[in-house]
Amino acid sequence: MRLESTKSANTVFRTICEVYASILTIMNTVFMGFSTELENIVSECDGIFERVKQQVAVIAIYEESSTNIEMRKNLLFWSALKNEISLIAERYSVLTEHVATVRNLLKVSFLLIFYTEIVFIGCALFYVKLIGITMNTVIVVSYVAAILLECYWFCRLADNINDTNIAIGFALYNLDWPIQLCDLPNSRKQYLEIRASLLVMMTRSQQNLGITCGGMFEMSAQAFDELMKMIYSCLMFLLSIAT
Repeated sequence: MRLESTKSANTVFRTICEVYASILTIMNTVFMGFSTELENIVSECDGIFERVKQQVAVIAIYEESSTNIEMRKNLLFWSALKNEISLIAERYSVLTEHVATVRNLLKVSFLLIFYTEIVFIGCALFYVKLIGITMNTVIVVSYVAAILLECYWFCRLADNINDTNIAIGFALYNLDWPIQLCDLPNSRKQYLEIRASLLVMMTRSQQNLGITCGGMFEMSAQAFDELMKMIYSCLMFLLSIAT
């Protein structure tokens, strides 16, 4: 009877570990996907004017004999630039919508992971303090270290995603668009539309994507520092009770 109970407990524990590992794998995949997509958007922002100039140059080759070549090149420049910015803005908008879709799931997941780790790691270190160095405590310490590394990894990923998001605004700001986008009388409408689109994207990119722990605070390296302080407080509380 006792053997069957032990086997059942082991089965339940193994199932919980597999589910936990699956959740971590899914979250890691989602984060890496967001990070890669943001990096691609930054790269596209850096090369906006180069791509537009290439398109204008191609048309100029085929219309060398045209009497209105300069006018055609000007119209094509604004049209191509508007199309490039629209594509980037749409791609960025879709990404932020995807982030908003999984934000609540991530918020709850991080809340459970964060505060479960405080209790579990505090108790595990308390157990090691009482028992001393044995094979069991070495295994416990190894597991605790792995959990801490997982939490640190997710905090760093959240930092990286927010930093890359901010980099989109800097990439647009560092373009020479004040020089390239001349406010000419015959291009006034296109100039205002494109400048407005650039300013909207720069403003949106300066805001964090809202990846939080239960909606209480942003997931970041600073949050991991706070986690370590709370684990230490939990351990000191348990030790004070034991003495």
